[in-house]
Amino acid sequence: MVAVGAALISFETSSEPTTTANEPAKAPDKFAQTSPGAAAVTTEKAPVAEKNAKVMTSPSVRKHAREAGIDLIQIHGSGPRGRILRSDLDGHLSGSSPAVSKPVAEATLSTEITEIKVIGLRRKIAERMSEANHEVPSFAYVEEIDITSLESLRQHLNSRNTANDDKLTLLPFIGLALARVLKQFPQCNALYDKERNVISQHRAVHLGVATQTPDGLKVPVVKHSESLSLRDLSSEIRRVSTAARENTAKRDELMGSTVTITSLGKLGGVVTTPVITILRIDNFFNISSSSVL
Repeated sequence: MVAVGAALISFETSSEPTTTANEPAKAPDKFAQTSPGAAAVTTEKAPVAEKNAKVMTSPSVRKHAREAGIDLIQIHGSGPRGRILRSDLDGHLSGSSPAVSKPVAEATLSTEITEIKVIGLRRKIAERMSEANHEVPSFAYVEEIDITSLESLRQHLNSRNTANDDKLTLLPFIGLALARVLKQFPQCNALYDKERNVISQHRAVHLGVATQTPDGLKVPVVKHSESLSLRDLSSEIRRVSTAARENTAKRDELMGSTVTITSLGKLGGVVTTPVITILRIDNFFNISSSSVL
C-alpha cells in the first residue's frame, strides 16, 4: 500500500550534487534528475510524503491513518518531541482536540424521536389491514414455473410497440390468465358476507391491483377485466394504479374488487404472503383473495 503523494521509485546517478564555483552546494534532491540519464517516477506531492515519512508515531497509528486516508503531517502531535499519539489521531477524525475527543460513532448518535399522527386514509388502511390479519384465515402456497415462453412472447410484443403503446410487464399477462381461468373456478371469484353467512359468487372479474402509495396500501380496481384484451388490461392497470398513487382515483375505482393481484416485482424477493384486503360497506365485507407474482 502506497500513500497518496508518496514516491514510487527514484534513480540516483551520482552521490554528489553538481555545483558551480559561484553557487553554494545544495543538499541532494532525490526527486530531481541530476544527469541526462537519470529518471524519477513520483506522484505529484512527493515532497509532502517525504515530510510525512519523518512524522514521529507508532506503526499502529500509521496503519490507522492509512486506513482512514489521513496524512499524518496534518496532525499536531501532543507526545514528546511532537510524537503523534492515538488520541491525536482520534481527535483529528472526530474534529475535536485530543482533550475532548470522542469516538466517531458516539458523536453521531441521536436520541431524537419523530411522531407521525395516523389519521384519515392512513388510519383506515391500518384498521382494515389489522382486521384482515385477525379475522381472515389465510395460507401460502409457493410454486416454481418456467416462464421462458411467456417472457419470449412479452419481449416479442414489446418489440412491435408503436410510439403510443406502453411497455408490457408480466402483470397484465397474469391478470388476463387469472380473469380467464376464474370462469372454470367460480368458487375462487367469491365474497363472504360474515353477517349474513352467505358466499356470493361473481361472474364478472373485478381485478384489484394492490398498489403501494405515499398514503399506504390502496387497491384500485379494473372492472370487468374478463372482457378486456391484453393491451387494454395493461393500460387500465397502469391508469388506475397511477390514479391511486397520485390520489386522483374516484371512489368507485377503489371499491368492489372480487379478486386481487399483489405484485412485488419491483421490490424483488422470492416469496411473499400478502394480507387479504377487507372493504366494509355498511355490514357487507368484501374479502378479496390474493395472488402473488
